[in-house]
Amino acid sequence: MLPYGFSSPFVFVPAGVSLCLFACLIVVELSVSHPLVDFRLVTSRRSICGAFVAILSNLLMLVAMSGMGFAMKTVSKIPSTTLPSVYGGLVISVGLAAILAASFFDRVGAGPLFIVGSLCIALSSYRLTSLEPGVSLDQLRFQLVLFSCGVGLNFVVGLVTCALGGPLNQLPRTMTVVQFLRVFLYTIVTPVSQWYLNVHTAALTAINGWAATKVNTITSASVTSAIQHDIASGESEQRARQIVMYLLSGELQSRAALIATHHLFVISFICSLCLLMISCLTILLGKGPTLAHRSRT
Repeated sequence: MLPYGFSSPFVFVPAGVSLCLFACLIVVELSVSHPLVDFRLVTSRRSICGAFVAILSNLLMLVAMSGMGFAMKTVSKIPSTTLPSVYGGLVISVGLAAILAASFFDRVGAGPLFIVGSLCIALSSYRLTSLEPGVSLDQLRFQLVLFSCGVGLNFVVGLVTCALGGPLNQLPRTMTVVQFLRVFLYTIVTPVSQWYLNVHTAALTAINGWAATKVNTITSASVTSAIQHDIASGESEQRARQIVMYLLSGELQSRAALIATHHLFVISFICSLCLLMISCLTILLGKGPTLAHRSRT
């Protein structure tokens, strides 16, 4: 998908076939008496809200990691050797989210915990929409930890809410439905997010390059001055032009990548607002059953 895009038959034909097969799978599973993936287990309003929050939060984590990795590589030029230290915070944040969910789920219910998790995602996404080129590694690490805390909290609470919204004796099959949908959507969002970043960056680089050389007379004069400076330093005219255009293209690509990353996190911020609305809907549904109550039954 990355080298071809949606317009290529190598992409839209397999994608169309996959969607048709997925639709056929849903129809068949809903019509048989003993389905392999029983979608009917996730039909109550509470189960639907829990599954929606868990899956969407997990997909936003993928989007955030794609955007941050792209920004670190293309914009901030942070070496890839630092990635383990950045992503290492994910383990800690998910652990904290699990402890928070286990401690407060029976006390406050799913809705307030969803709001806390969604606010963490929204705040981090909003901060990342104004990412600067010289952002430090510590700032990126903090934003990723905050984002993953919200995702981990929503994911854990969402799975528990979905499970408690259905029959407890069908818990493994209910989780199978949620994980099946999560993995299916995961395989779609993964290439789409990377394709979006690459294509959007390429388009913005071309637009900014044309505007810089054809419209912006100040930039054009600066390029000419830089070429003349390199010629005066002993470089040939052809070599001087190559050096200046290489530096200019690198700067234009870095700016375009930064804008594409901003747009990706704007999408993440909008999705976090959708999570907040679902969280409020979950509160209107009531506190619902608790873990202690279900364990006794």
